[in-house]
Amino acid sequence: MSSKAKKPRKANGYKMPAPIPAGYIVKNSQKKSWEVGTSIGKGGFGEIYCCAPIDEAGPSKAKSKSYPHVMKIEPQENGPLFVEMHFYMKVAKKEDIENWMKSKGIKRLGMPCYLGSGSFEYNKERYRFVVMDRYGRDIWSIFLENKKVFPCATALKIGLQVLDVLEYIHEQGYAHCDVKGANLLLGTQKGTEDQVYLVDFGLAARYITTEFKPDPKKAHNGTIEYTSRDAHLGVTTRRGDMEILGFNLLHWITSTLPWDNITDPKVVEEKKIALMKSISSARKLIPSAPTVITSYLDYVSKLKHDEAPNYEFCRKLFKDELKKLGVANTGKLVFKADKSPKKATAAAADADSDEMPGRVRRRRVAVNISNGHDSDSAVDIGDDESPPPTPKKTPRKTKKNGPSWKDCETARASNVVRAGEYVSSKPKPTKRQRKE
Repeated sequence: MSSKAKKPRKANGYKMPAPIPAGYIVKNSQKKSWEVGTSIGKGGFGEIYCCAPIDEAGPSKAKSKSYPHVMKIEPQENGPLFVEMHFYMKVAKKEDIENWMKSKGIKRLGMPCYLGSGSFEYNKERYRFVVMDRYGRDIWSIFLENKKVFPCATALKIGLQVLDVLEYIHEQGYAHCDVKGANLLLGTQKGTEDQVYLVDFGLAARYITTEFKPDPKKAHNGTIEYTSRDAHLGVTTRRGDMEILGFNLLHWITSTLPWDNITDPKVVEEKKIALMKSISSARKLIPSAPTVITSYLDYVSKLKHDEAPNYEFCRKLFKDELKKLGVANTGKLVFKADKSPKKATAAAADADSDEMPGRVRRRRVAVNISNGHDSDSAVDIGDDESPPPTPKKTPRKTKKNGPSWKDCETARASNVVRAGEYVSSKPKPTKRQRKE
């Protein structure tokens, strides 16, 4: 029996790497040196460290805040990082991404760039690694902070960004297969704070364009809550990525999914099949599901397994709904719904730019509460530019003068001023007259 300690393994059977000490130097396949920093997270297949190129930081001199990149490390015998590394090498070259963005006329794309990869030996164990830019918080952690709900507009804005990335990788012949909040990270560099980046391509694969053949060995791959019907059968398709995005949007807006808390993948698959077979049932299962999401899922449900999605049609769905909500397609991502009437009115005022000059505007403020109801649930808040009407004063009621006991002849003759009292009509006697 060997005395050598066994490396820890995850429940999924993959070996986890031994801790790599901060300051350790590795070289990628292009002979560029990188300094490994501290560990910043662990995944299902390996560990993630911050890192910096040696020519920028110098060995053992960099502080954590000066590590602008991350390095994913896993034992060489594991497979997912091998898949991800080769995906980055083929699809994520900076020049290719920039050329694609230029051809589409977009300024930003949430696609990480490939910076380097390779392998090294540490304590007689072989490891492989890949280097990419460092990003900020993930959408899932923000979702949990906000009591598992996002404003409908925010979810749609994220959806627009993810559609761009999916279109890019689909055009390269790949599908992501694991879109979820934990794999969507916010940028940290100036101007990218509201840009969402799709990461973790460990399950990325070539999608099929031929006959649809289920593969039991790959069945149910992905994250069970969002796995597509095709992925449940072990088949990689473009429509699968679109479906996964739709399940995420539905979850973010309504806080729930029809298969919540079910762990049996076959039961989850059956519920997804039932939902996508009759999208109208989504309204019954989740009354708060907005029409824009059911329309999107209805479109996806009609795609053929080898059909290229109409990304522009999907973008238009989201943009039209954002227009109804009075929210711009780009700009700041507001994760917490503001229920203040005053702020809601002010926001709507900024969105009103198409009214005729010189006319009194009647603003309709969309009820953008975090339950994600349709934008047609607007309320009329009246004439904002005219002063509120002055309430009419109700005149005080006065008692009509009717007959009184003071009017009787006896009371008048006796000079009665109060009941039981009277005033004499004779002048009051002086003190001298009283003494006499």
